[in-house]
Amino acid sequence: MTAPTTPVRMRADWLLRTYRTLAYITGVFLPILFGGAIYGLATRASGETWKQAAGRPTVVEIIGPLHGFLYIALVICVGLLMIRERWNPVFAVPVALAGTIPFLSFVAEHFVTRRVRARRTAPETAAPGLETTGGASRRG
Repeated sequence: MTAPTTPVRMRADWLLRTYRTLAYITGVFLPILFGGAIYGLATRASGETWKQAAGRPTVVEIIGPLHGFLYIALVICVGLLMIRERWNPVFAVPVALAGTIPFLSFVAEHFVTRRVRARRTAPETAAPGLETTGGASRRG
């Protein structure tokens, strides 16, 4: 039988799921943006000015703002996770910045998920001198 889910745990689970989703989406969009930018540079007609080339809608113009909006949401989510999970900023800042390097958000998502799940499954620490087994003391 599973333990009842408390509202705080449900919010934390929702926050982790949201972070993971945003990490995957930004992780996919960023290489598409880089590829679109390189393709746009490679296919620019000779003699065409940057202003003329910018007049055509490209992948970068379509996905770029969407990626930017989702990245801001990812940073907010990392900030909320930092507060809820009591992360050190030394851990949280690189996690937030991982969305700016292609494919690194996948690695960061793996470490974040592992860390959050390990913290949730770890037994609660008892005060010094208290028995954690619930049984009688065997001091003799």
